[in-house]
Amino acid sequence: MPKIGLTTDNDMAARMVDPVRGSSWITAQLRHAILDGRYAHGEKLPAERQFASAFGASRATIRTALCRLETERLVTRRLGAGTFVNFRAPGSSEDIAELTSPLELIDVRLGMEPNMVRLAVLNATGRDVERLTGAVALMQASSGDS
Repeated sequence: MPKIGLTTDNDMAARMVDPVRGSSWITAQLRHAILDGRYAHGEKLPAERQFASAFGASRATIRTALCRLETERLVTRRLGAGTFVNFRAPGSSEDIAELTSPLELIDVRLGMEPNMVRLAVLNATGRDVERLTGAVALMQASSGDS
């Protein structure tokens, strides 16, 4: 079942009478659902028939809406396979995995960690030093080191 629904009976009646207006409205609804993250990157959208039933529109109207989304590069249509979301929300955790390799992440850590230690030492309070000393003592006791 689609993750979005109809808003009012008046909207549905207008779309059924005017396919051009209907496809624009459906395009806007689907665009909003994709950009909002209701459909994830790579997720297969429901079949045209399911959208037609949910929106009270013809499959031709749904097809027009999906073609517009494809033109906007929000979806990819594959013959015989379906329509898939082609939009990835900014800041999603998948972005970093595709843009970097483990070696690049290690390089970044090696560059950042010494500076982080330096800042921690410069900004540590007496209470921070006490807590760290206690943590080191616990760690040594649990590993058997003295």
